Amino acid sequence: MKLINKIFAATFLASISLPTHSQINRGFEDNVKNNLNSDLLIAEGSIDDESGTLKISVTGTRTPREIKDVPASVNVISQEEIIDKGVTELKDIFRYDAAVDLKSESDTLFSNYGQGDVSIRGFSGNRILMQRDSIRLPAVYSFGTSYNIYRSEMVDFNSLKGAEILKGPASSLYGSDALGGVVTFQSLFPEDLLGENENTKFDTLNKFTSFNDGYSSALRYAGRDDESGLEGVIVLTKTDASEPKVKADKKYINDISTEGFNIYTNLVKNFDDYTRGNLIIENVNKKTNTVVKDDNLPSSSYTSAIEDRNVERTMISATYEFDNPESDNFIDYFKLTAYTQYAYSEDDSKLDVASSTSRGVTTPAHKLQNDYDLKDDSYGANLQLRSDFINPNVNHRLTYGIDYSLTSNSRKRAKIQTGGVTATTTVKDSPDSDTTLLGIYLQDEISFNNSKWEIIPGIRFDYYDLDSTVDSIYLQSSKSENPVDINKKVFNPSLSILHKTNENLTLYGKYNRGFRAPQYSEINTTFGNLAHFYYIINNPDLKSETSDNFEVGINGDYEKFDFGLNGFWSNFDNRIDSYTRIANDSQGYARYQFQNKDKAEIYGIEFNSNYNFNAEPSGFSLINSAAWTVGNDTSTSSYTPLTSIDPFKLITGLRFDSESEKWGSELIATYTGVAKTSSTNTYFVPDASTIFDLISYYNVNDRLSLDIGLYNIFDTKYYNYQTVKNESPTAADLDKFSEPGANVKLGFKFIF
Repeated sequence: MKLINKIFAATFLASISLPTHSQINRGFEDNVKNNLNSDLLIAEGSIDDESGTLKISVTGTRTPREIKDVPASVNVISQEEIIDKGVTELKDIFRYDAAVDLKSESDTLFSNYGQGDVSIRGFSGNRILMQRDSIRLPAVYSFGTSYNIYRSEMVDFNSLKGAEILKGPASSLYGSDALGGVVTFQSLFPEDLLGENENTKFDTLNKFTSFNDGYSSALRYAGRDDESGLEGVIVLTKTDASEPKVKADKKYINDISTEGFNIYTNLVKNFDDYTRGNLIIENVNKKTNTVVKDDNLPSSSYTSAIEDRNVERTMISATYEFDNPESDNFIDYFKLTAYTQYAYSEDDSKLDVASSTSRGVTTPAHKLQNDYDLKDDSYGANLQLRSDFINPNVNHRLTYGIDYSLTSNSRKRAKIQTGGVTATTTVKDSPDSDTTLLGIYLQDEISFNNSKWEIIPGIRFDYYDLDSTVDSIYLQSSKSENPVDINKKVFNPSLSILHKTNENLTLYGKYNRGFRAPQYSEINTTFGNLAHFYYIINNPDLKSETSDNFEVGINGDYEKFDFGLNGFWSNFDNRIDSYTRIANDSQGYARYQFQNKDKAEIYGIEFNSNYNFNAEPSGFSLINSAAWTVGNDTSTSSYTPLTSIDPFKLITGLRFDSESEKWGSELIATYTGVAKTSSTNTYFVPDASTIFDLISYYNVNDRLSLDIGLYNIFDTKYYNYQTVKNESPTAADLDKFSEPGANVKLGFKFIF
């Protein structure tokens, strides 16, 4: 393994030391209205130029830009990459971006609630905004370490045209939750499947992975009628899987079976070359059954446990869009989206409860059925406009708009006891809540004729209103308190400065302010477990999390070599961790409360590059991605490392694509270092690890393409730090939290 590590390191060093060939310093080309992305009509996502190398980001500035001209660290994943790399779940999207991590799915008792805890620059959970186009996905629901309901299962990756990952805060554009980054999933349109002269296309995407015997099978149909201007696409996806095959004793691996069925359709009406409307209807549904192994049960509490979980999201959105950069109108771009979204998470369980004694009272063994559900329903509208002003010396591109949403949340938990003890109780840990978000934003991209400079100031006003409703179920808790209604107003500015040294190289510096409004469940919570002598109380004084952020970077895009290097620093205030213990009440019960911590600072460096050995997209290339992040709690004079910070990660690989585009392959090595922790830390900290993956594709003909991925090919046992950071290093079942050993993923695409 030492020899492999040396080869790995040498490959990385060689690739970043390869020469960058300077080209003529031309500065900015003369700006006329036609040059302001006039070829990007109705642009929504990444596109490629004729060589297949040019990628466009929309998320970075809410306007189409080449990645090298985005004043931020952005990763764009195309539909082709999603297919060729066999993407079936969220971790596949982030697999080769060192700056992004994902907590693995845990199948311990009461916590098998999916992936979705994305970590970027030390920020995770609801500090990362996840959206489908411009529509927010349901928020992460967390209650201590016992219940964590994530959102990745609410996305069907077969219905995407691509995805974008913006690393770093973006509250001046997207408001609350965009504190650490933005993940945008871009919806599939008919044009993404149909060629220029095609009117219909019918294909199927099929994936199988050995690590959990899972498969995903999708049927996609797209059609267009040129005479009427109507187009449409429909995607049907069926999924199935069992428990993950990690490197642990089978007695600690629960028996799991999952199945899902998703429907997606996008109907488009093209009114003219510049205007269109579309209607998206989507339903995502996944069911999971878990039989908990005896060795995973706390013997003093339960003798058996079966859990059933159902996650469902239905979205209907309608959009009207106009885009004409050559228009003489004041408004050159107009997009209005109205939507409604219904999300439902059901987590039920059937338990055999052991006999117990508490404060001299014995409770006999009995059966317990838990019926829990969480509703997250929303509706809203987003309006985005753009106005381009071309003057003899100074050009302005104004992007401005309004985002509005109202989200209704309800979390109900019913417990039915039979056999020795008969009782039925229904409680709500938090009152039913309506959260209104209203944001108004303005951004000005200012460029100067015959100059290499560009300035992008921006500001956003956000209004946050929490309105809670008390009912009889909420009030029946002996520890319930009157809920708090809160409204907050906040301004978040940003300023970016770009210097284009030549047509290939761009330097940038930026400042922006980020924030996250507290969730309803953090402000108003009355959960109590009086049998274990504790409960949680409301906190009417809970403040929004805020951050001041600075970033400098350099982006290059040369004939053979493109790269991005950036450094960042964040001052993080009023962070909200899990609940904190406060003084006991008069009866001796422990009390807990969500509270604001004081300050923290996070800083780091990120690097990514791609070097082609020739000027064509074919042949050999070297790819690299590295991220180093440091975070400390600065509330006291003795700084304490934040446990939310991921360890240093380095990804490097060698890729080959045939000149005929018939086949390609890449060998990827991922090195993960040791997390920095406090000297008083007693939890498990994984050793450094290096794993190797080999991914290949083969286009048999114009209709059939195959892909295969061999992951962790040396069968290395390793752990994800974020998954195990709260586990004991001496726990007998520690290995069940390990990552998969050697596994294979197979897939094929067939066009009928």
